[in-house]
Amino acid sequence: MKTRHYFVSNSSSTSFVLSLKNPPENNTMRLEIPVTFTVDLMKYVDETFNDRDQFLTYWEEQGYDWSEVRSQSLDALERGETVYILHVHDEGYGAEKEESFLCTEGIENVQYPGMTVIYGEGGY
Repeated sequence: MKTRHYFVSNSSSTSFVLSLKNPPENNTMRLEIPVTFTVDLMKYVDETFNDRDQFLTYWEEQGYDWSEVRSQSLDALERGETVYILHVHDEGYGAEKEESFLCTEGIENVQYPGMTVIYGEGGY
């Protein structure tokens, strides 16, 4: 870890310096900013399907009851697309920030060329 005049910078922590043109009284204001980062969703893939029958067998074995997700997945397979089942776990206790973000926010609003989010809801 590098420490220079009380500012910290390393791979797991950092310090920031900023200014505000109109600071709130007693620092009571929230200062929320939009944050963008890259997540490799492929590292969360548990199952990959190119075949309708294999997908249906898996779906039934898991006991899933999401008819709309099932229907949209089958439609994607019929179009020749690959369907991926991803599982993300946020165990806390130092879990990856991206895992926490994905579990909280989901990926429903994510747009990526050639990708359709069939189910991407977040929330605990």
